[in-house]
Amino acid sequence: LYGWSDSVLVGLFGEENSWVKLETNDPKLRGVADRLHAFRREIGFYRHMAPDAPTRLAKVYASGDTEGAAWLLFEDLARLTPGDQVRGLSNRQVEMALRHIGAVHAASWQDPRLEHYDWLPAHDFFFQDDFEKTWPVFRDNYALRMGREATALLERVLERQDLLEAKIAERPATLVHGDLRADNLLLGEEGSDEEVLILDWQTATRSLAAIDVAQVVGG
Repeated sequence: LYGWSDSVLVGLFGEENSWVKLETNDPKLRGVADRLHAFRREIGFYRHMAPDAPTRLAKVYASGDTEGAAWLLFEDLARLTPGDQVRGLSNRQVEMALRHIGAVHAASWQDPRLEHYDWLPAHDFFFQDDFEKTWPVFRDNYALRMGREATALLERVLERQDLLEAKIAERPATLVHGDLRADNLLLGEEGSDEEVLILDWQTATRSLAAIDVAQVVGG
């Protein structure tokens, strides 16, 4: 499974094994993906930005952006180890991930060209619309585990969400992954060009670089 909104099938491209990333048939996940224009973002990223990215990324052999039937054909990376959000990452793995996403941030820092990509929205994250709706249920189930201080902090974030988003919009912007967590990483041999590969660019956006940092550390 590549990403929370997609199905993955194994295929064959030329003489190399490859992976086809397709739109899901699950109506709930499809609704989220459609709202985010997830495939349009990811295809746009691989077509326009990946070729010049300062980090090793999965190779895309071909893609199609027909609405409702979008797809990407990736190289086979089964030799690498998938990150596991439940197990978590070691401190060293977090450092490596931050080094690679930091290079992406630096390469696109306040780059005016980002504003000309119609597939790349500003400050558009998957968790924005759902936070207010899901927080009461989450709080009721997990407040004891989180503790009073963490629960109170999240209440303050919810109360000040509009203000926080306005402040973020005032800060320098760059290309942000938007969902940088262990499940979206492939891990190879340290020091190689495949030590960290960042997957699933369906939530790419123009925003505050520290959001990616917080997600990979907090996740």
